[in-house]
Order: sequence, then C-alpha cells, then structure tokens
Amino acid sequence: MDAMGRPLMAEWHSDLRFRGSPVLRNAEIPTRNRQDIMTTLPIVLRFDAFLDEARGPGRTVQGTITTLPLAAFLSDEARVAARFAPATRSPDQPHPAEQPFQLQLQATRRLVSMYDSYMIPIMQFEGPYFTHTMMDNLQIRCAPLDLITGDIVGQYLRYFRPMEEEVLNFWIHANKTDVQIREYKTLVGIDGQHENNYTQAMSIWKKGVAVFLSDGVNHDHLPKLDHMFTTWNVSNNGYRQLHRREGNGTNWSAEGIFHFWTDDGSRPDDETPHVVAFVADQAPLMDGLPSTSAVQTAIWLAASASAQDRGQNHNIFPVAVVCCSGHKVRVVQMVINLLHGAVEIRLSQIVDLRDPPHGDWTAFLQFLCWFLPDPTGDTTSSF
Repeated sequence: MDAMGRPLMAEWHSDLRFRGSPVLRNAEIPTRNRQDIMTTLPIVLRFDAFLDEARGPGRTVQGTITTLPLAAFLSDEARVAARFAPATRSPDQPHPAEQPFQLQLQATRRLVSMYDSYMIPIMQFEGPYFTHTMMDNLQIRCAPLDLITGDIVGQYLRYFRPMEEEVLNFWIHANKTDVQIREYKTLVGIDGQHENNYTQAMSIWKKGVAVFLSDGVNHDHLPKLDHMFTTWNVSNNGYRQLHRREGNGTNWSAEGIFHFWTDDGSRPDDETPHVVAFVADQAPLMDGLPSTSAVQTAIWLAASASAQDRGQNHNIFPVAVVCCSGHKVRVVQMVINLLHGAVEIRLSQIVDLRDPPHGDWTAFLQFLCWFLPDPTGDTTSSF
C-alpha cells in the first residue's frame, strides 16, 4: 500500500464507486470515497479469497484490483441489508455484511457476468441519451410502454401495473385540501416556471409528488406514505451514487427510491424485488430514446436488488424510473433477467403536464399512479 492506501503499481479510477470500471486509471480518489475504499479493502480481500475458492486458484494482484469495484458494490448493498437483519443470531451464524461472500457459485457467476456485461458499459456511458447503437451493442431490447395503462407492445411480460387513478384520487382528496391542489397548479404545475428543466423537475418532486403522496405534513421532501393505504416505502439511504450527477454535460439526480415492504411495514418484502425511482434531469426528454439518467439509475437499482441476500431467490429484477425534465414526464422500465443474462427496456410516451386534454390535474394524477404500482409477474421464473 502507498500513503493513500492504494496497492502499489495499481492505477485507480477517479470515481470508483459510481463508474465501477475494472480499468483503474491513474487519478486521485475523491475525498468522499477515500474513507469508503479504505473501509472496503478488508472486505475485498475476503471476497477475492471466496472467488479463489469458487473459480480456481492463481488470481493475481491485478485480479484483486479488477475485483475491487464489484466487491465495493456488493459491500455497499450488504451494509444496507444489515439494517434489516435479526437483532440476535447464533455464534456460528455469519454477520449480514458477510452474506454476499457466501453466495453460491451460480449466483456469484451471475453477478459477475451482469456486472461485466451491463453495469460497467452502462455506468461508463456518457451523453444525455442512451443511444440505439449502445442498446444494439449490449443486445438490449426496447419496447413501447403505455404511460397511462402500463401495457407493453409486443410479447413482453408485465411487472408493474400503475395504481388505479380513481383510488389514488379518492385518497388524495380525503387527505389534501382544494387549496393545496390550487397551489400545486399555480406554483408547480401548469403555471409554474423555473429557471431550467432540472429545478422545475425538482419542484414537481418536492412540492408535488412529496406533498400529494404524503400522509400529513412533509418536511424532508420525501413522501411520508400512509401504510394503511400502501405497502410501498421510500427513502434515499444507501444510494448516494445516484444523487446529483454533474459533469460531461449531465445534471440529474435520483430523489426517491421506492421498495415494496411487508404488510406490517417492518422490512422490505423478500418476495417482491420490484423498485420504483424518481429522476430529475436537466436534459430534455427525447422521443424514441431513454435518458441516460434513467438507464443508469435502473441498472444500479436492479443490480443492488440482485446483490442483496433477499435477492438470491429471484432471477428477474424489474425497475420503473419515473423521469421528469421540466414539465415533461415519462416512465422508463428496465427488466434484468440474471438467469439468461438479458436486459429489456420499456419506454413510455412523453407527457407534458401542462398540455390539454391531459394537462392540469389529470395528467399529474396519472403520473403519481406510477409511484405506487401493483407489482406483478413471476420474478422467480426459470424461463
């Protein structure tokens, strides 16, 4: 190790945790990551030892360095999973943070293959839109998705059904006032205008989504969901890699990560790996192409779900990203099939929250329905 805690003769990427590149370039580790990497190094060595046993001897120092991004990624998810671990365990039971290193060989190979084949090229991709050329190179299929109904064109399985508009509208009017609805229209919605697309999208999140999905007063710009009404839960903890990505012409952030929880609200539901997220993006939405922000958010969240211990019983990991730029919104779904090493993207039409005939309150309500969808489909399927 050198004075900065880096292996000698190694080249380090400047933003290891986000870019996830196994090609570690000669650059300083950012201050916000240096402590994380130092904390992660012992875990890396243990994970590398596990790979030695599972994949054969003879791994070199370079092999350990190449493994570091994946181990760092897995350890991040292990720390999140540890929050929901049982309070007591037997002496011979491993700590939850050690669980990823005891994955079966098949599960490990699936994660490594997905990481190499999809996560690295997607997270390294630069530019505001995820191009057809990139999708073709990665053999990612893209299908049209209906924003209102959630229907998918073609022979694709559905994994999300948006909440019924009437149900959500009834709950909102039972918990919110006409004054709040008028304030949304004036300050946020059809009459609101901010200096750029990103700040307008953030206003819709903070003064729109976070207000109208909250049970009571909201102070932290995250929806305070009514668990008598929905078993979805929202937080931003553990996903700092997706917060405010700036540079190279990009300016976006993921502001809310929704997971499906058990009926009693005590922990994430092991049977439902579905994830929903909101992304605010400066880049205008484009017909026919998903925003890079939505694709990168989706692949990170799907990979996170697959890396956690409760994800080991699933082969399919669906993510729905509600992407907003200015007053315009769309849904980008990504479905990862780890068993077959396949990725699909479902892309909805773009809706302007101001345009008639769907503008005003109706369009906003349809937009809100995607945050509390009914998770569907068999995610354990071997087909």
